[in-house]
Amino acid sequence: MVYADTSVASRSYGGESSGPQVCYSLNGGLKWATYDYPFWYSELVDAGTTYCDIALDTNFYPHISYYYDGSDLKYAHLDESGWHKTIIDEEGNVGKFNSIAIDSINRPHISYGDETMPTTNYKLKYAYYDGSTWQIQVVTDDFNGWGTSIAVDSNNRPHISYCGGEPNFFLMHAYYDDSTWQTETVDDSGNVGMWYSSIALDSSDRPRISYYDNDHQTLKYASWDGTTWQTETVDYAYGTGKFNCLALDPSGNPHISYSGTLKYASTAPFPFSEPSVGGIIIPIDELGLLTPHIGLISTILVTTVATALYIKHAKHEKEKH
Repeated sequence: MVYADTSVASRSYGGESSGPQVCYSLNGGLKWATYDYPFWYSELVDAGTTYCDIALDTNFYPHISYYYDGSDLKYAHLDESGWHKTIIDEEGNVGKFNSIAIDSINRPHISYGDETMPTTNYKLKYAYYDGSTWQIQVVTDDFNGWGTSIAVDSNNRPHISYCGGEPNFFLMHAYYDDSTWQTETVDDSGNVGMWYSSIALDSSDRPRISYYDNDHQTLKYASWDGTTWQTETVDYAYGTGKFNCLALDPSGNPHISYSGTLKYASTAPFPFSEPSVGGIIIPIDELGLLTPHIGLISTILVTTVATALYIKHAKHEKEKH
């Protein structure tokens, strides 16, 4: 039996690309795996971990954030000399629901939860490496704990999507304006921030967010048009949209993987088939891509060539082998 907590990353630059790289929790340990055709290679990075996320720098080296030993936020990265591991925050019960992004100068930015205070709501925190030390900030104390997602804009400023605290489970967006954190409500139409959201920035640094509408149990999508937030329902099928992940292709088209059965949605022509009209929703197993491992979390990466998708899933699910 395996208890898995998984994230996957892959990138493409100037025609050169890395294969998919995966972090996951297996039997209490943090593992990292990479695909070098035709084989997967994996190794143990650390012990006592859950809630991991992975991002790659411009040299394709992995950077991993993870919840360590049931109370700490920890970070690991690989370079030519091996793995380097650092405890970033150990003040109280911190590190769950972490998300990591790498900026243009290869420095990590991490969003995560702080569940230390015995209250209904928690703190949303942010950590970044300034080149010499880790800086930690409280973004808001109005965080419900349903996951965070972080992206970094062209000026290396962080943007975070998250679920607001009780009594309202609204979808929220936080961003740093070079002096302070700003928070805004993206969707207040009901309980719409739960079960994870995913944020990405387009070429103009405008945020896009995929998220779950818990009231109607459907997948939704929000985009900032420069003035207001525009929201729409992507998949009306009941019970779909949890554990979603968003990626934008070079043309700015959204690609979303999400659960219900594992599904894929995009406004772009589907890259696995002949060119077609954009705007599709396809169960992944109809493509023959569904592995025997049934999972809940999905992660999607779109290469800059926009001809391939990496879709990975499996989190908080027991698997039989």
